[in-house]
Amino acid sequence: MKRELEPSRLGNALSDTTTRRVIIGVLGMLMILPLLTYTNDDFSSEYGLRQLFWFGRSDCKRNNGTFFCERGDWVNVLGWEEKLRQYIVSARGVETDSLSRTILWMYLPDFESNGTMNVIEKVPTRDGKEIYWEKDPYCSGFKIDNDLCTLRTSEMDLVAYTPSECLLKKYDCQDLVAYVRFNIRDQ
Repeated sequence: MKRELEPSRLGNALSDTTTRRVIIGVLGMLMILPLLTYTNDDFSSEYGLRQLFWFGRSDCKRNNGTFFCERGDWVNVLGWEEKLRQYIVSARGVETDSLSRTILWMYLPDFESNGTMNVIEKVPTRDGKEIYWEKDPYCSGFKIDNDLCTLRTSEMDLVAYTPSECLLKKYDCQDLVAYVRFNIRDQ
């Protein structure tokens, strides 16, 4: 009777092989499953800020050849204002979009100021007769007065962009950082 209860060598080998395959399958699923899951991350604000940074710096060639000025002129004033309007529109999205948000404040290289870092106060409409966008006077700046700003800190998102050349310290440009603050209350 003892002999009937003992597994055979073939049974042992099959059991070990099956166990290994199951373990490898489970580990494989654990590694691949995160790659297949959907995330609702939106990196368009970071990408757009990077584009605005470089377009804003494109006019610095006239400013004594400072950081990255060898790239030349890429845009004119009308093109710069159009880029700003496109960024504002893309941030807003459509009204039914859960990722829509409004821009409260922008600090970036200003094309109209020879590519120097400035707060963008307002953006005119295409015809230049009206204001398309204007910074929020209370929720702007590097430090926000919580008594005047109607938004809580958790209802705002600050996006920053620093060129990789500055991060790698190829140039002395650690202060060259562009910022945009968004109202994300609806999110």
